[in-house]
Amino acid sequence: MRRSRATAAAAMVAWLAVAARAQALAPQQLSGTMTHDGVAMPIKGVVAVLNEKAPSIKFYLLPFVPTPAETALIQKNDTMWMLSRAPVDAKKWAVNPQGSITLDWGFDKAAVGSLEKAWANVYVFGIGKPNSNLNFSLTGGEVKGTFTGAVKAGSTVTLVTKGDGSMDAGKVTWDLNLTTKVLPALEK
Repeated sequence: MRRSRATAAAAMVAWLAVAARAQALAPQQLSGTMTHDGVAMPIKGVVAVLNEKAPSIKFYLLPFVPTPAETALIQKNDTMWMLSRAPVDAKKWAVNPQGSITLDWGFDKAAVGSLEKAWANVYVFGIGKPNSNLNFSLTGGEVKGTFTGAVKAGSTVTLVTKGDGSMDAGKVTWDLNLTTKVLPALEK
């Protein structure tokens, strides 16, 4: 009897750990799109990864919900596997598109957490055209919206932003409302 209770308790603890890990990876709130040259990618998954050295948070914006194993790869800044993952909409995209917005406080570490002081890097891959890349930077104050939460691993952050940018490679717009856990970067 005593052994079966211990086994049941261990199983319950293991199940709770798995459930807690899944909850930690899953966004609590998520809506939005990234658009490149008129083609919209609905955001279904987001992974926020902390770079403590910068400090910065990179929000990986995905058209699918990543598995825990895929999330671990993203934490290593490895996204090449997405090219071989079955596309979420094969009629629209031959390979999965992706986007990201990185908020970086490296130029003003005293202002960590302030959206008004954050520099941003906006990146899109394959949304508007197959294999297209568009990457541009925004200086402090150019990212409009709100950012709340602590810039540390394990915290919950919310980013609400709407904006646009263009280059010779096209125009990108975004309209995001993201609430998710910040995950630590992992070594490659």
